Amino acid sequence: HFDAAYHNGLCWHWNTGPLISGMVKFRQEYAAFRMTQNLANQILLLGMPGSLSELVLPIMDETHPLEISGTYSQAWSVSEFVRNFYQDYLGIHPRMLSRELVLVPHLPKHLPHVQLVQPIGINEKLGITIKRQKIGYQVTIEPIALNDSLTIHLESAMSAAAFDFVLRPDQVAKVRIRKNDVILNDRKQSYTRKLASLPEIAVDFRRPKWRVDWNSLQTPNYLENKILNQGTGK
Repeated sequence: HFDAAYHNGLCWHWNTGPLISGMVKFRQEYAAFRMTQNLANQILLLGMPGSLSELVLPIMDETHPLEISGTYSQAWSVSEFVRNFYQDYLGIHPRMLSRELVLVPHLPKHLPHVQLVQPIGINEKLGITIKRQKIGYQVTIEPIALNDSLTIHLESAMSAAAFDFVLRPDQVAKVRIRKNDVILNDRKQSYTRKLASLPEIAVDFRRPKWRVDWNSLQTPNYLENKILNQGTGK
């Protein structure tokens, strides 16, 4: 009965991952990043420092602050948090069977500049800098250790433009991808027009009106009794 209750009503942290992915895909970076910031605060200040719990209790208000539940450190909670950063905000998708790196950044306004070292392949690394601009991105890719040429596929959700180029081991690529042009190392390039760009609409989360007068919350062993009395009409 504990397991049945465990899976009926509590909030699972890992579900924030698919939600943030969907919000970022449809240009809701602001609201998505608010949730990411909330999770980051939990990692730093709530429960086990440096990790995320498995669950949080679903009801909170001024007298009941956010309270963790379940396992105090859960791998799939943390893995979704990290995946959102790499796959959604940075938009990094290595495809090493074809020696291709797909880069589709969705940086929110509160995170306009990111620098990272990206491992790829076997003992290969790229230094990547992504800067959000008014319409589009400025991206610098510098090989730190690259055994062979690598195809880079770069897209901008803001400008609906896509651009492919080959990065050589001895080459630093500086790309500006904007609404009406793509510039690689100070040279204008041809590019592919994707579907129409989506506007970044300001949406936010609403605070629900909590109700604690449900029988399931007020009655001791409510779910256990429901299971035991199935088919009895009670």
